[in-house]
Amino acid sequence: MKEVSLEKVVSTIRKVMDDSTSFNDFKYDSMESAISKLAKEKHQNINVFETLTQEMIEQQKEDYDGYLDGAKVGDLVWGDSEMWVSQLVVERWAQESSDAINNSDDIEQVADYVENCLIVEVLSASL
Repeated sequence: MKEVSLEKVVSTIRKVMDDSTSFNDFKYDSMESAISKLAKEKHQNINVFETLTQEMIEQQKEDYDGYLDGAKVGDLVWGDSEMWVSQLVVERWAQESSDAINNSDDIEQVADYVENCLIVEVLSASL
């Protein structure tokens, strides 16, 4: 299974940001420290993939119905500490985070978008 490197996260954040990208100076000392901290956080979040089983579907059906939309047993899915998520759902999140970037110039929004896009990249490569 492919793992997204920290360097890939950093370089993708740099590609997506532009001259108007800003950071919260109460949280970060500089843009470089914001990129570094956010990239490390997103890198840890991104690399949680698993092959979907029927047991996984049953376990999350009650509390997280809909997060596995479009996925079937044997597909690669992404997870966080609470649930497993299909490529279709993460693609919707990527679109929502893309829209958020268009309405904001915050580095945290950029990092959220990059996280979603890199997850989709891994999930789509597994097909």
